Order: sequence, then C-alpha cells, then structure tokens
Amino acid sequence: MPVLKRTTSKATLTFVTGLALLISACSAKTVEDRPTAPKPTATTTTTTTTVKPPTPPGGLVPDIDNPVAACPTPVNARPEYMRRLTNDEYLRSATDLLGLAPADLAGVNLVIEGYGNDIAGLPITNVHFERYDITAANLAELSLGTPERRAALVNCELAQSEACLTQFIETVGKRAFRRPLSADRVSELLTVARATQAEPDPYAGAKLALEAILVSPRFLYRVESKQPEVPLAQPAGTKPAPSGARAVDGYEMATRLSYFLWGTTPDSALLAAAEAGQLSTPAGLETAARGMLTDPRATAGVSEFITGWLHLYDVDTVPRSATTYPEFTNELRTSMRGETERFVNDFAWAPDQQSLFGMLTAQYGYADANLTALYGIPPAAPALSRVDFQPSEPRGGLFTQAAMLTLPIVGGEITAPILRGKFIRTQFLCTPPPPPPGNIPAIPTDPTLTIRERLTRHAANPPCSGCHQLLDPVGLGLEQYDLIGRYRTTGTMGEVLTGEGKVVDGDRYTAFKGAKELGQIIASSSDTASCVVNHLFSYAYGQDASGSDSCSLTNATSAFQKGGYNFQNLLLSLVKGEEFRIVSTQDVVTP
Repeated sequence: MPVLKRTTSKATLTFVTGLALLISACSAKTVEDRPTAPKPTATTTTTTTTVKPPTPPGGLVPDIDNPVAACPTPVNARPEYMRRLTNDEYLRSATDLLGLAPADLAGVNLVIEGYGNDIAGLPITNVHFERYDITAANLAELSLGTPERRAALVNCELAQSEACLTQFIETVGKRAFRRPLSADRVSELLTVARATQAEPDPYAGAKLALEAILVSPRFLYRVESKQPEVPLAQPAGTKPAPSGARAVDGYEMATRLSYFLWGTTPDSALLAAAEAGQLSTPAGLETAARGMLTDPRATAGVSEFITGWLHLYDVDTVPRSATTYPEFTNELRTSMRGETERFVNDFAWAPDQQSLFGMLTAQYGYADANLTALYGIPPAAPALSRVDFQPSEPRGGLFTQAAMLTLPIVGGEITAPILRGKFIRTQFLCTPPPPPPGNIPAIPTDPTLTIRERLTRHAANPPCSGCHQLLDPVGLGLEQYDLIGRYRTTGTMGEVLTGEGKVVDGDRYTAFKGAKELGQIIASSSDTASCVVNHLFSYAYGQDASGSDSCSLTNATSAFQKGGYNFQNLLLSLVKGEEFRIVSTQDVVTP
C-alpha cells in the first residue's frame, strides 16, 4: 500500500476530537479500578503421595466422573467499557468493511505493540492516531479510487448527488460504527465532505468522509453505552436484567459476538439480526453463534485466541545463538508455529463431543522438510503434512512439539526447566508463581554439577523453594528436548537425561517421565478445564476475570465438562451465559 504524503485533515481532527470528548465524558472508572481475581500463592510443598500417571487413549476426557456443579448464585454483570481494536482486529475490520483483500493492507504501518486484547494494554497515543490517520487516507483512496471499488460500497454515483453521498455515509458508517448513525452524525460527516468542494477530484468529499469514519473512536473502539445515539428497544418478552445491570442491546450484542467469534466487525446480516431482535434471547444467540461458527471468519477469530493463549507469537522473536543453533532460521520458526497452529485447530474444530484435550496426547503432528530434519524422522512433503508417531517415539502430544518447547525460554539451558514449568503451570493450570522476592540467591554455578543438581540446590533455599518446587519438577520432565525442541538423551555434561518430573499439588504430587506422560497428566487434571475456561473468558471480555466472575466461570466450566470438553461447545456456552447478555449500569472501564 503506498504511503500518501499528507498532513492530518483539520476537518477530520475536529470531527474526531468532538467524538473523543463526547465518549471520554462517559467514562467514570478505569480498568485499574476493577478488582482482579485472587491469584494462587505458592507454598513449600511436602511430597507425601506418588500417583502413577494415567495411560488413557488419545482424546482423553478429564475428571468426567467428578462433575462440576453449576453456581447457584447470580452471575456478575461486568461494566460497560471502551476497548480499542487490536491491530489484527483493525486490519480485519477494515478489510471486511471496505471489501478489500488482506494483501491490500499489507503495507499498513500501525504502531507495533504487544499481543493480546486486554483493555489495559490498548491505550492510544499521538503516534497511534497519526498512523491511523495516514492509514485512513490510504484506505479511502484505495476503496474509492476506481469505479469497481466504489460500486462495491454504494449503488449510486457518488460524484453526482449529495443524496448518494448521504447514502454512502449511512451505509458504510453503520457497519463501521456497528450501529446506525444519528441524523446529527450524518450531518457532521456531510459537512466534512463539503470542505473539499474546491478540489478537482470529484470523489474527494466521499474520501474525506470515509477518512473521518475510519479515524473515529466509534470505529477504533468498541463502545458500550447506556445512552447510545440511536437507541434500540429490547423486543417484547426479553428477560429483564438483574438489579444494577441492563441488557446489552442488539447492536452491542452483534459487536460482542462478532469480535469474540470472528475477530472482526459485524456484517450487514448480523446487524440486521440485531435490529430484528433476534439476538436478545439465549435461543436466538445460540442460533446466530452456531451459524457464525460455520463461517470461515471463525477460523481467524479462534486462531486469535489460540495464538494468545499459547503465546505462539513468541516463536517469531525468541532469541537463540546462531553459533549453537544454526538451523534455527526464520523458516524453521515459521514451520514450528505452523505445526502447532494447525494441530491445535484440529482439536478446536473437532466434531461435537470430541475433547479439546486430545491435543495433549494425540500421536501425530505436522511436519515439513524443516521439522523432519529437527525431529530426526523421514522426510515429509515440502509443505506441512500429517505425520503419525509410534508409541515408542519421543513425539506425540502438544508438549513434544518444537514450538511449545522453544517459545517459553529466554536464556540458556539453566533457565529452561524453570521457564517451561512456569509456562505450563500458567497457561494450562492457571497456577502461576507469585512475583519473586528480593532476596533470591543466585543459581549455583559449580561446573561439576548438572543442571538438575544445580536447580535442586537452588530450590532448597527457603526464599526459592515455594516457587521452584512447583516449577522446576515440571520443566525438568522436558529436559530431553533442547532449546529448539530437538530430542536428546544426554545433557550438557554428558549425563543421562531421564525426563523424570512431577506435578505438585499441595502436599501431593503426580510423578511422570517425559513430555508424553506430562501431557496425559495435564489432560486428566480438572484444573486444566477450568484454566482454559478462564483464558477464554478473559479473551471474550478483553479483561482478566475477577473474583466477582467466579460464578460465571463455574457455570462455564460445568457446561464445558457436560459438553465433553468440546471447544465449540465451550464457545457456545459462553455466548449463552447470562453474563454475555448483560452489562453493569454502575461504571465504565477504559484503558
């Protein structure tokens, strides 16, 4: 995409500044004010019971004999919020809104920022706005630059009448703002367009109006408000919201659904369903959501969650010594990430009643020439293709894949068990360690000790023991894989690597040997199911779950279990949950 040489339009800035002030005036409470969920604390563990790991077939269903009871108390109504779109959401929204191809936005230069959709990590600065402004100018020029492009957005001739321009503003504005524009808002955009009357380009007015739409906070942010410009009445028979809450209106629901399941702006059909009152009941929501999950856009939405949950973006940037690991090229990074994305999606999109947790024990993966060389297996096709593993092989299940073994580690061999253990406990069990105290002694550097011996001595220090007795035994069970996931049987000092580890839980532990047995243990843990629910819940709302969300999380975990730990069933259960349909009237959350 070419970069236009331009300055920020005065008309556009005036329009956006007015909107920003209007919306910010509604914001009464910031995200920092919201209580966070209590975090488990690590304590020194006394091992009293050794439990052999289970050996079930792939597709294991965890703890099915111990059902999770639904919470009997009312769910928590989360506050209204304004959350800026992530870069990926912005790009997909612009693509869908303007009928462009992803390649058309390949040159977009947005502010590079951390991954994730947490509202606290999505502020806006002058640099953000400058990039949005330039991008909006490029997109307006591209979208309205040819007769074919213009015809895709409006069915009249923009250069011939103000009536056509009005139709264009109303049509594109409705999809961009995710609800109809008020008469005053249309009038303001027409005023912006008229400022270009002296320019030779007959489409300059439409282009500037589109720029103003694309830099408006109502496009850049997801806005929920108890006093929208164009109210939408709840249909008759809608269940009343509990005290201190209101039902989200149809347009807000369309936005929640679309960004949760598709990662992009609602299309015209979803907005029409909202207007018709079809998104105001659990049954209507389920019907809409089931249809949305069959749409190709759902693949992008679910992949967004998977990438964030598993931190797959770290594969692209994690450092390794080119001298020690010359094969760790950008091409290998791409193959690693591609294998895990494709593999996890197999289980995320598995048919009804098939468990997501089959990914932890399944005896296959995907490999291309880069990965077969790393894995030491016969060459595969040039592109990623399925490879089945034998039970005797060291591959099989998510924790044996190169991406999972590589991405957590920043540092050398001595930190690998710690960081791998932390990653698994945080992302799969939701038991992260507390911040380290300030008096931590250094890990021993005695060159005569193996890494396992050095970490064992380190964990014996009282300031270190609480965390390291939880983290190190998990990570040491993965010691048979080096820092890029290559299998090995001897360590850096020539010692035999056994892969012996354990998962500690209070005063009990489960012993295991190697990554495959670890996968079986994590798959069979009830903590894993509730942890996945917690991650997805936080993704759905763009905020970490808080203590007041405990009933919502319990209900979702119960539904997840009853649905055979099928991921699509979990998506539907969150959509059908009461907390998805209501919002607090007490405060607003902003970054």
